Amino acid sequence: DLRILTFIIDNNLPKKFEKLGGVLMVPPNTFSTIPSISSSFKTTDKIKSKKKTWKEIMEELFTNMKERVLFEKEKVWSLLAKSANVERIVRHQEIGAAGIMRESRSELVYDSLEGVRQSVSKGDDKGFSKGDNKGVDKGVGEEKKRTWIDVKENGVLYGFDCEEVMYCTSNGTEKKRVGTLTNENEVVVDLYSGIGYFTLPYLVLGRCKHVHACEINPNSVRALKRNLISNNVKDKCTVYLNDNQITVPKYLNGIGDRVNMG
Repeated sequence: DLRILTFIIDNNLPKKFEKLGGVLMVPPNTFSTIPSISSSFKTTDKIKSKKKTWKEIMEELFTNMKERVLFEKEKVWSLLAKSANVERIVRHQEIGAAGIMRESRSELVYDSLEGVRQSVSKGDDKGFSKGDNKGVDKGVGEEKKRTWIDVKENGVLYGFDCEEVMYCTSNGTEKKRVGTLTNENEVVVDLYSGIGYFTLPYLVLGRCKHVHACEINPNSVRALKRNLISNNVKDKCTVYLNDNQITVPKYLNGIGDRVNMG
C-alpha cells in the first residue's frame, strides 16, 4: 500500500544528521522504528499494529526477502545517500555503557559498493609500541575497510573504524587549544589516548618532543597507529596498550613534562 509505505518512510527519515569524512551519520531511530499508525488507516491495511520495528514492518510488507532487500537498497538507503551526495551511511548508536572500552555500537547500514570490506594488511612496527600487543595488528591497511572514516580537523587527520570506536565531533576547538599548550622541548604522557584525539594535536600542532600514548582498547590502538603514520609523527610517539594501572608504574613514572588526562 503506497500510503503506508509513504507514512513509514516519511516518519523514519532522519530529523538531523551530520557528514563525517564523506559519510552520512544518521540517528539510531532512522529506519528502525515507526510512530503510531494514523487512525485514518482502515483495518484492512496491511499494518494493523500501532508500533513495530522497521524490520517487522518490512517483513509484513515483503514476504520475499529478495524483494525486501531490493526495496531497502534502491528505494530507501540509496535515495537518502544520493540526496546527501555520499556513498556510505552509518546509523549512529550511543556508546556502549558496559565495561571501560567506550566501544562504538554504530553500524554501516548502506554502502554503494555493497559491503566491500577488504582484509586488513599487516605492517611492521618494531619499536613502535610497548605493553601487551597480543591480537592487535599494526594498523596499516585499516583505511581500506569500508567502515573506515577519515576526518581532517585543524590540519590533523583522524581515521577510525566507525563500527569499532567512537569519534567526538564537538571538541575540535579544545583539541586545537591543547595543541598550543606544548612545545618542542616537552615530553607528554597522554593517559587516555583513544585514536589520538589529543595525542595528535600535541605532535602535529604543538610539535612536542615526544608523546607516550596510553590506551586500553585494542581497536583504538589500531586506529591510533594508523593515524600516527598518516600524520608523519610515528617516530615521536610510543604507544602502550594496557591498563594505566600497569603501564604507568612500569614505564612512565617521572617521564613526562605534561600529563594529559583526556
